[in-house]
Amino acid sequence: MTSVRLPELSYRQSPDNPKSVWDTLRLYLQKLIGSVEHELETMYDTFNTEINPVTASQMSVTSSSQSGQRSVILADTTTGAITITLPEPSEAFRCIYIIKKTSTDANALTVSTLAGASFDGAANYTTSATNRPSVTVVSDGTQYWII
Repeated sequence: MTSVRLPELSYRQSPDNPKSVWDTLRLYLQKLIGSVEHELETMYDTFNTEINPVTASQMSVTSSSQSGQRSVILADTTTGAITITLPEPSEAFRCIYIIKKTSTDANALTVSTLAGASFDGAANYTTSATNRPSVTVVSDGTQYWII
């Protein structure tokens, strides 16, 4: 959880500082709202995630130009098996892919990659489970790791 640093609040009414308590409170709240807006924008940028629904039998994920990009792929295998091909690990360094089978049928969901890279040492990841399984993989630049 991210903490928000609160702006300083000081109030002294004097001939040099004729502000009322309300003026001081208003300025304080403006600073606080600005701090919260900034934190929310930062959190959005940090957790900005691309969501891709898939119903076709094949999907190729293009490489990300931004290291650390996150992508959610929702695969509906109701009409048949789906193969999702991820980019080469060197093109997806520190990218995280969250792949979820959204249907409860026995059709296979396969996640593979170009150039024979592996997933925890295996050539691909395949599931035919009917309980809507998901897999999260991250690239270290050489291979994908299931996390």
